[in-house]
Amino acid sequence: ETFEQDRTITHLPQKFDCLRHVPGYKDFMVERFKRCLDLYLVPRALKQRMNVDPESLLPKLPNPKDLRPFPTHISVSYEGHSGMVRAVAVEASGRYLATASSDETLRIWEVATGRPIRSIKFSSAVTAVAWNPQHLLLSVAAEENVFFLDPGLELQASEISTEDGTETTVTISSLLEFKEAAKPADEENEEPTAAKAKAV
Repeated sequence: ETFEQDRTITHLPQKFDCLRHVPGYKDFMVERFKRCLDLYLVPRALKQRMNVDPESLLPKLPNPKDLRPFPTHISVSYEGHSGMVRAVAVEASGRYLATASSDETLRIWEVATGRPIRSIKFSSAVTAVAWNPQHLLLSVAAEENVFFLDPGLELQASEISTEDGTETTVTISSLLEFKEAAKPADEENEEPTAAKAKAV
């Protein structure tokens, strides 16, 4: 026999003739009671409901007086259209503004002062407008048509460089001219079948 502290089990093995002679575990009821007692008296985490004010979750906005300087009044307004404005385009230099409206008009404004310069009437609602990036020339879409307009704002001719490196004088009227496409070399001797046309 070994000492009690050196044993691997807490009881001494006993030998019985058959399974029917094996007695019941004497501490069975006591351990079952202690187990139920542990489950009954176990500490539980209480779920506490948080009472949060919804207004405290919103961020605090700064006082408008602390955000100044900011615009407090309208400095320039562009008034004149009687219908919904469908398109706005600013000229490349920033001097002029073109607006297209459902009242069948195209208006050109001076950006700095808001003064109306031109008002062009169409037969249908104007849906789109765009400026030429190099010249004071407008392209306007109205119904199923696209118009190229000279608003009459450019008084002086401008010079541009061609493909061969030479500079040529260009005006708005020359840009609106329809020219024939370059013909192949084998067709140079044939007579032209179409004449030049000007845009109106």
